[in-house]
Amino acid sequence: MKARLLDGGNVILADASSTKAIVATPAFFYAVTTQANPVKPGDKLAFTVTVTNLSNGPQNAVLSYVVPGYTDTGFQGGNPGAAENVYFSQVPIGVSRSAIVNLTVFNGGTSAPPDGTIVNLSLTDGARNATVGRSVVIQTNPLADLKLSTKEGTVIRAEHSPTPLFITM
Repeated sequence: MKARLLDGGNVILADASSTKAIVATPAFFYAVTTQANPVKPGDKLAFTVTVTNLSNGPQNAVLSYVVPGYTDTGFQGGNPGAAENVYFSQVPIGVSRSAIVNLTVFNGGTSAPPDGTIVNLSLTDGARNATVGRSVVIQTNPLADLKLSTKEGTVIRAEHSPTPLFITM
């Protein structure tokens, strides 16, 4: 912006200029959480999707996602690769709203997930070019449960043990 103060004869009495940076701020803060990690085949997997309005007016958001592999929504057509949406309408200024995306991990048969498969739920707000996601691991085999005992009692960490500790499986 430029401004000049001129007298009646167009002589410059004062000259000023100013630059103001205009920075776009995001309309929403996005988060995806889950209590389940790892999950087993057959488990229900609930992702909580939360948006928080950071703007100066009520906002709408549509978050799109593709049903991840080895899961389904439980609704007709909600198989892996299906396009789904989560809708948030008129979220007030400074307010957070949440929705649940429920998935079920496939169990058995030819569609059973291999051990260690990662399920990634990725949601996109196409209007704002924003993406948020969360991953969980499918654990088909139980973790090894190792319990150590000695006739002396307490087992200490190997690097502090005067006696070498050998484990065979």
